[in-house]
Amino acid sequence: MYVVTVLFTIDPADRQKFEPLILKNDALSLKEEGCSRFDVCFSADGSRCFLYELYRDRASFDLHLAT
Repeated sequence: MYVVTVLFTIDPADRQKFEPLILKNDALSLKEEGCSRFDVCFSADGSRCFLYELYRDRASFDLHLAT
């Protein structure tokens, strides 16, 4: 397994643009070969977004990066 975590700090002015884009990325990523999990978590105030991504192996993650 290959795990990736990402933490974004979001400018409040950009949250309405950011949220639908990251959720679309989530849905598309889950369709990729080798992607087992792609969780998107927002802080209560919406200022941070945490991603937890789980891939079968490094090759699967590299495929994700190429998309």
